[in-house]
Order: sequence, then C-alpha cells, then structure tokens
Amino acid sequence: MKTTELWLGDRVKWRKVAFTVTSIWSDGTVDLWDDHYQSMQPDVKASEVERVDTGKRMVK
Repeated sequence: MKTTELWLGDRVKWRKVAFTVTSIWSDGTVDLWDDHYQSMQPDVKASEVERVDTGKRMVK
C-alpha cells in the first residue's frame, strides 16, 4: 500500500471502520479516534489507512 499524506482531522478508513486522525508521529504511525470519541487506536501505520475525507482543511 502506498503512503498517503495525512493531516490532523482527516477522515480515514482502517480495517473497514471510519476514524479521525488525531495524532501524527515521526515514526510513520498515527493515532485514530472513532466517530464518537469512544475508541482510540494508537500507533497505526500510516500506510495501512485509506483517506476518505480531508476534514475541515482547505484543499487546493
């Protein structure tokens, strides 16, 4: 899987479940929260997630 450039607030899919990127680490992992902020998935390899939505940031 190719590496995707991720930003905080991006919506991603990991293991067929939608999450929001809440932390990005220099070791190539991200922390993910589910829609209701009830379940956190720490240290997920960024290459394992697929971007679904760019959140509230502007895309040129």
